[in-house]
Amino acid sequence: MSRYEGHMRTIDVRNLEMPQPMIMILENLQELQEHEALFVYHKKLPVYLLPHLRERGYAHSTQPTADGKMNLIIYKP
Repeated sequence: MSRYEGHMRTIDVRNLEMPQPMIMILENLQELQEHEALFVYHKKLPVYLLPHLRERGYAHSTQPTADGKMNLIIYKP
């Protein structure tokens, strides 16, 4: 996370209905610069998104939150 300090976009998709979270994440990834990462507040691990990330060359890191939700950082390794 410190690698992208000051170069991280943040979106919150916790209140969106399916498939809007995946659509919003993929749209935001298209706008990322090479040195940027995307921080996502999500209500769960987006398992259907993960293959799309791999296909596009992205890696991700996840962190469960105390309230049972999930935070993700999506970046190009």
